[in-house]
Amino acid sequence: MLLSARRRGRTRNLSLSKKREANETLTIEIDDCIRRIVGKDSQYFITEGGCVVRKAARLNVPKWSHLNPGDREGIYSTVTDDFRFPEHITSKTAINRQLNTQYRNHRYRLHKYFQSFESRQEALRQVPEGVSEEDWKWLVSYFENDEFKKISERNKQNRAKNDCYTTVGTKSLARVVEEKKRKEDVELSEIDMFELSRKSKKSGGLVNDKAKETLDKMRELQATTSMTSKEICE
Repeated sequence: MLLSARRRGRTRNLSLSKKREANETLTIEIDDCIRRIVGKDSQYFITEGGCVVRKAARLNVPKWSHLNPGDREGIYSTVTDDFRFPEHITSKTAINRQLNTQYRNHRYRLHKYFQSFESRQEALRQVPEGVSEEDWKWLVSYFENDEFKKISERNKQNRAKNDCYTTVGTKSLARVVEEKKRKEDVELSEIDMFELSRKSKKSGGLVNDKAKETLDKMRELQATTSMTSKEICE
């Protein structure tokens, strides 16, 4: 079985287990425009995806797409087993995108863990829980690779330049928008989505002056031109 060799105790989707015990049917929806998972049961699905990826996905490759296709398909089947969703290509794309994101997040956390050690030898002695010694050795070598270091530094610099960051946290914007639509029965334009994703949770206003300046320019273009919200945001 796919999960048996690498199962660990701490990573369990307890909330989904309770749903299983109650024989509840869980459904996810797919936002066809941006191919993201949404719907009231989406968090159960996302949590399950993270659990399965951490338990089952090998770490001895640079990225999700380099995993053995059979392993990727096995993870996909395990994650989707408890959920109903539209059977079309967009669904598979959205689900694989979500699993890819969770695989990257897992590796990002492992890289941060690796950086906490002063030497390679010390890192190799402290194999993270749930990671095989073989995979950890591969990751340590990969993290020390010059090409990886260049990419990591470039990404760090790009994040530092982003002064108009979102405030939606770990949720995707698609989920935040879908929840607002369902709760308030409203339709949101791309400009509305930009504003929603840059609001400060403390003040309720925009997160900084750059976000306000950008939104003001968008609203001005919307009022003075025939451009659509999508065209303005692009």
